[in-house]
Amino acid sequence: MFENLIPAETRLRLKLVNVTNVLIGANVVLFVIQNLLIFFIPTSAVLFLMGAENLPAILAGEVWRPLTAMFLHANILHIFFNMYALWFLGNSIEANFGGKKLFFLYVVGGLFGSVFSLLSVILPSIASGVATQSYISVGASGAIFAFMGLLLGQAVRSRRFGWQPEVNLNSLLLIIGYNLLFGFVVPGVNNAAHIGGLFAGFVLSFVLVPSLTFPKNKFIEKLIEVLFYVLLVAVIVAFVLQGLSTMSVLF
Repeated sequence: MFENLIPAETRLRLKLVNVTNVLIGANVVLFVIQNLLIFFIPTSAVLFLMGAENLPAILAGEVWRPLTAMFLHANILHIFFNMYALWFLGNSIEANFGGKKLFFLYVVGGLFGSVFSLLSVILPSIASGVATQSYISVGASGAIFAFMGLLLGQAVRSRRFGWQPEVNLNSLLLIIGYNLLFGFVVPGVNNAAHIGGLFAGFVLSFVLVPSLTFPKNKFIEKLIEVLFYVLLVAVIVAFVLQGLSTMSVLF
């Protein structure tokens, strides 16, 4: 009934593997496993054993944690709001940019969020001379802010050329501003990860182009395709390594 409202090219892409839904499914499955583990492991230890970002653990050699952490969530409200944002923004971006670029943006945005998060812990410790305290951080927020960064960059560019995103620039700025303010005001929110993801998405908006845009930089398009597979393998390996690490602790 409504299919004629969607361009034929977009309908064709949506018939392929929907990466947005796969990412949501992965986050939800891991959240379910996390809550099942609570019956056997103290709640405070579950996120750490699942692969939460933790500076001492990373320095000890568990360098895969920034990858695993972006698929984990602290509680039901945390995952609900993140998955709603992922569904809303991800479907729009995937329909226009394609699933590979969406996944690339998700992982790179999440990694930048982790880098900024780690720096927010390391730099104050260096400045104060006080040893870094142990902490854990989880969530897809860095990746989601990368989506908003991409939309922001495209909205700015579309004043002259490029894809016109299905979002009002003023509304987008209001959403970004509100979420950053919320992060500064409410304790426990990792705003450094938000800023890192937003920065990554905005920068990548000048590199990533919609699937139907011509002409394209063939080198960049091929590079992103290769990096998609590299990052996909990296995420899978990260969870395998974390699983082995967890089993070694439990058994």
